[in-house]
Amino acid sequence: MWYAMQVTTGQEKETIFLCRELIGQECLEDMFCPQIATNRHFRGEWHKIMAPMFPGYIFAITNRIEELYEKFYQVPKLTKILGTDKTPVPLTEEEVCFIQGFTDEEHVAGLSEGILVGDKLIVRSGPLKGKEGLVRFIDRHKRIARVEVEMFGGMKIGIEMGLEVTQKLPAKTADNDSEKKSE
Repeated sequence: MWYAMQVTTGQEKETIFLCRELIGQECLEDMFCPQIATNRHFRGEWHKIMAPMFPGYIFAITNRIEELYEKFYQVPKLTKILGTDKTPVPLTEEEVCFIQGFTDEEHVAGLSEGILVGDKLIVRSGPLKGKEGLVRFIDRHKRIARVEVEMFGGMKIGIEMGLEVTQKLPAKTADNDSEKKSE
């Protein structure tokens, strides 16, 4: 089962390190913070950087949540395991599939590449391929796409994914197509 844990934003990697040190591997199959690869422009050049997909959250895979929950109080940077009252609630199958669908085996969502035909996005490669319907906003200047998803019990969360739009083509209209056929 996958569980989400709320941590101090910006301290995700340090918290994972502390959890592995203090809790140990006996009750943890895996603990990670899904990352997103994006390009950022600074110092006159584009640089590939990694950022948390869900800032302020890390994920644990375990079948021994009771032990993990007891040991979690030893970790100073953890805030809470998401759940109801004092009962941790695992991620739904849809939430797990969403994360796995966007990330590789190292829990990294790579860069996507696509084109715009009019206002329609067509993603040719990367984790956004086939998921164009989730894209709510594209910033071609910053090379990102904002994707909106429901996570953690129905909260709508915006995620910025790396997207390189390599070409923008004019929209084909039915009028233009019929004019070309009649010639």
